[in-house]
Formats: sequence, structure tokens, C-alpha cells
Amino acid sequence: MFPSRSTLHEVVANCYGNGLKALKGILQCSHLAFVDEPTTVVTNYPKQKELSLLEHKMEFEDCLQMRSIVMGFSKELDDPGELDVFIMNMQHRDHVQCITQDERHQLVLQCKHRGDHLLETLNSVLMNSDSPARNETRASRPVRALTTPT
Repeated sequence: MFPSRSTLHEVVANCYGNGLKALKGILQCSHLAFVDEPTTVVTNYPKQKELSLLEHKMEFEDCLQMRSIVMGFSKELDDPGELDVFIMNMQHRDHVQCITQDERHQLVLQCKHRGDHLLETLNSVLMNSDSPARNETRASRPVRALTTPT
């Protein structure tokens, strides 16, 4: 029921069948309202690793929401500092940063890096002909041998 590296299995096992006590134990280990130092829960930003760009964005926005609850102020991906952190945690951050850095400082093009346009912009950057992400996609595809019917 719990991930292999989770400590929650031990918490539930120590409750000896008492479901309410088990639920309270889980909450006390993980929910911000019960953690002694809630700021320690959201110290690190998520990294993309093997997630899709959409999944990474959703996880990053969840992290920003948690940080806003804990720290008492709200920041979103529209904030230039948070967007920088988001890009720095992407797989091909050097390429994306290089391409988007100038655009994000031009007032006319800033709308490309906000709201619903952000994913579209980053996907187009990653699909450029000189993008390492595109080169990875080509390299990972198996080459099929052409055969003629007999």
C-alpha cells in the first residue's frame, strides 16, 4: 500500500489495527498543520527527471502552492524568479535558458512565458532543430529495416 522507501508503513504497523490512530499518525508525519517546522517540508523545488514537461509544471505549481501556504506569500510561475527556478530544474535547462533568456526580458515577448502560453513556448524551444531534446528523441527511435514482400 505504501511506497517501498516510505516510513508510513511503520507508523501504521505501530497502531496495531487502530485505524483512527493510524490515520492520525500519517497526518502527523506529513500534513503541514501537524508538522513542527512546516517550512522544512518545502525547502527543495522538484526536478523534472523523467517527468513530461506538463507533469513537471503541475508538480512545480503544487510546490509553489505549498510554499505560499507555509511562508504566507504567494508566487506563481508568472514571477520571473520562480520561472528561472522552474527552467533550472528542467532536463535541458542550459538550452532552454539560452533560448528564452532574451525573450523574457523583452516586454513584447513576455506574454509567451506566462500562463497557458508557457508550456507551448517551452515545447517549441525543446523541439527546435538544435535542441538536445530533439536529438535525444531521434537517437532513441529504433531504425526499422525495410523488407519487400515475397
